Amino acid sequence: MNNININGYKFEGPYDFDRNFDNTFSCIYAIVENNKLIYIGITSDINERFLDHHKEDCWRRNISHTNTLYILREGNESVRERIEQEIRDNFNTPCNEV
Repeated sequence: MNNININGYKFEGPYDFDRNFDNTFSCIYAIVENNKLIYIGITSDINERFLDHHKEDCWRRNISHTNTLYILREGNESVRERIEQEIRDNFNTPCNEV
């Protein structure tokens, strides 16, 4: 694994975003390619979240392969929300655009 630092947080990965994990967990997740943050999001169930993600088409337009998922495990929802917002405030993430 090649963990990365995003805004001071250590994210583990990369993983293929088309995979399932053996155990589900809550986390902040990032789609990253060539050190460029494409998308940042949160979930209470990593396996459920990626079944039909509403931004997957955007990810595929911005990456060359699917091995671009990085995760930061965090069980507390308010902490996940705070970290996600911190990162969104500090990075231009093209697939988070409204």
